[in-house]
Formats: sequence, C-alpha cells, structure tokens
Amino acid sequence: PHAGLGVFTSISLPSGALLPGGGDAAIPISDIDFHNDASAEEEDYHWLLSEYLWSSRSIGEEMEWEAEKTSGFSWGYGSLANCHFWMLNVKFSFCAFDTVGLTPKNSPGAGAFTGHYDRLSYAVEDIRAGGELFVSYGAAYFTTREDYMGLIPQEKDFELGEEFMERVDLLFESLSTDNDITVEDEDDNGHDEEQRTLYLQQVQSDIWNMILHSPYKSRPLAALPKTYEAAIRAVDVGITQTEEELATHSIEYLEEHGKCLDHIQPKNSTIKHAGRGAFATRLLPKGTVLSAAPLLHLPSHHTL
Repeated sequence: PHAGLGVFTSISLPSGALLPGGGDAAIPISDIDFHNDASAEEEDYHWLLSEYLWSSRSIGEEMEWEAEKTSGFSWGYGSLANCHFWMLNVKFSFCAFDTVGLTPKNSPGAGAFTGHYDRLSYAVEDIRAGGELFVSYGAAYFTTREDYMGLIPQEKDFELGEEFMERVDLLFESLSTDNDITVEDEDDNGHDEEQRTLYLQQVQSDIWNMILHSPYKSRPLAALPKTYEAAIRAVDVGITQTEEELATHSIEYLEEHGKCLDHIQPKNSTIKHAGRGAFATRLLPKGTVLSAAPLLHLPSHHTL
C-alpha cells in the first residue's frame, strides 16, 4: 500500500532465472555534500534522487573509487521495483565496468555515458505469473524515513505477525465453540445457526478492528493484515500467502493496464563514439510503446 507503481511479471520465473530486458546501468553520484557545501544527513538540503540511490558498494567495487563519497543511481529494476521484506524475490548482481574502449584521448564520447552497466536482476524465489517483484532497500532506508513513511515492518516483524495470527486463530476458535454465545432470534427449529454465525463474524471483526486501531503502534502491528477478511485468510494460510495473493494481478489486468519493460535492452551502439544504445528484443510493430517510466518533476534547478 502507498507504494505507487510496481513491477510485475507476466510469465512464471523459477528461482535463479534472470529477469528479461538486460542489465541496468548505474550513474555514480559523487561527493554531493561537498558540492552543496552542506550535509544531507543533517537535512541541510534536499537531494531529490536520494530516494532512488544505492550504496556504491552494492553497485560494484569500481564505483567506490569514483570519489571520496559515492552512491549509485540505478534505473530500470533498480528504481521501479518496490520493497516488501516478507516477500523479497529479486536480487541484483554487481555492475560490470567497461567504457567500450572510449577514453578522453581517443573519443569525444568518453564520459558522455556511464561505464557501470549490466547490473543483472534475478529471481531468488519462484515467482508465479502476475506476481509483483520485490527487492530489498535495506532496513536503514525505512528507519531513516519514519517521519513521513511511518513504521514499515521488516522481516522479523512479519515473523512476530505470523506468531500472533496463531494466537488469533486460537481466540477465534474458542469463540466459535463457546456455547454461552447465543442470539435472541430463533426459528421454528430452535437455535438459528446461521444467525449465530453472522453474530460471531461480527464479534471477530470488531476484535480485529480493535487490534488494528491500537494506540500502541509498532512494526509487528503494521505487519498484520489490514482487513478482517484478510485476517481470516491469514489464519488459514498464513500472512505470506495472503500477501502474495494481494500482490498478484491477473494477466488480463496486466495486459490492459501495464506497460512492457523488456521491449529494449542495452548493447554497444553501432554509432561511433556513442557508447551504448537501446536495441529491440523482439519485432516491434509501428506504434509500439518502447518503454515507459515515471518522471520526476523538477520545479527548479535548486531541487537538484
């Protein structure tokens, strides 16, 4: 919830499979504090791309040597995929580094494109067709943004959530077998079992809403299902499967509302001094949308 757009697969991906579309490139962001004569950690300024940056160590060893303090902007899967700590199913490789033979001595194109490329994405779990792709942003990404993101549950919090749902199961089961719970309306045959079932469901729903709206907020609480219906489902199959079902669209839905991300892939350009270019992965009829990506609105250059 509240994550905006997501990346989904329209085909089943077995664990270990590379995601289609080729590897992502990464642009080094170097010494941003120095260039702003301030500190981002102290919130002296707002760096818009900080929401999409990865540590240079996670990009590759070569990027760490770009400057004293460097991070990497990795577009594609590196920018579009969301994070869900209980359903992480995609990981990244390190970037390769290659400037395709272009140097400042032999080409005016040197430096006009990044040498950090081919950051591959691969499945670490079996992902069924229609499922959303999730990567790990790291715990610090969310703990440093609690003021506007709130308490985002991490893996250990979902483990506690699963344990809590087992207790909820016992509670609901005890209510359903409690003979002291009756309803006033009875039909000609005596006790109205259907009416009693509806009454029990309302009691369980009220209890679940009380739990969700507890004034004592915590990450384990945030890991619990957000509706009574989802809670009942989680009691039967667990939070994991419940979350996976909520994070899955039908292929028909994806075809109607989604945009394909693997029509093109990067390769060395056929144009001299151009570095790398975009190449079609399949026959693309006239009028095909080659690629789609969200845009960041920049009201002024001071935003950067």
